Amino acid sequence: MLKLLVTMLLLLVGAINFAPILGVLGPSSLERLYSVNGFTPDVLMLLRHRAILLAIVGGFLLVSALRVSYRTPASVCAYVSMTSYILIFGASDVENQALIKIYQIDTVAIALLIVANVIDWQAWKRVRLPTKVF
Repeated sequence: MLKLLVTMLLLLVGAINFAPILGVLGPSSLERLYSVNGFTPDVLMLLRHRAILLAIVGGFLLVSALRVSYRTPASVCAYVSMTSYILIFGASDVENQALIKIYQIDTVAIALLIVANVIDWQAWKRVRLPTKVF
């Protein structure tokens, strides 16, 4: 039962991170994602690249849901990605509701990833640690 919960949490957090891939489609998709418009070609290119990088992190998490050996590196990548957004957001004066929503979603996603990692680690610890035999 706990294995299924870990898998589902990783799939959910992976999907959250993968979702911005839609931004690669261009300005209209990015406007819907971030409620920002009037992209210069430079900013458009950077945001489309960001969409691909987030999809890589999300895809890695999705794969890790099924491949246990990938969970640690995928989780580390996701923590770095989401935490960096939260820290950068916190240091800025952003009032854009879409960006605030991303901040909130990333905060929840980090919490869900922590739960998945703790459950997974506890299960691993039970299997790996020798028990005393008397």
